[in-house]
Amino acid sequence: MSQINFIFGSNGTGKTTISRVIADDDGFPTCKVTWKDGTKLQKELLNARVAINIQRLARKRKEPSRIVELESIDNVVNAITTQVDATNALVAGHNKMVAIFEESGHSAHYKMIMGAAFEESVIE
Repeated sequence: MSQINFIFGSNGTGKTTISRVIADDDGFPTCKVTWKDGTKLQKELLNARVAINIQRLARKRKEPSRIVELESIDNVVNAITTQVDATNALVAGHNKMVAIFEESGHSAHYKMIMGAAFEESVIE
């Protein structure tokens, strides 16, 4: 292991279990943590619970939180990727419709309809 190690992965892959074993190897008799040269190293573990507590403390002190949970980052990236993919599909569909209307000489009508639909959705 390095001086600082990040353990990350999907939900249910054992990240919390591994960190608990490292934090309290005596509490897990079926697991064994072997330290280099037999010297236990200082352990600073940050999991979701600790991150949430730090964020609460920072809010009480009105300080910006500097802790970001890696799983949260993965979830945000996945959500953004899904939104980008959906937006790209909508843009591709829109571009196809514009091309069809342009070929028929009615692109101004399509753009006018789409503009009105957009304005209505923004107002609602």
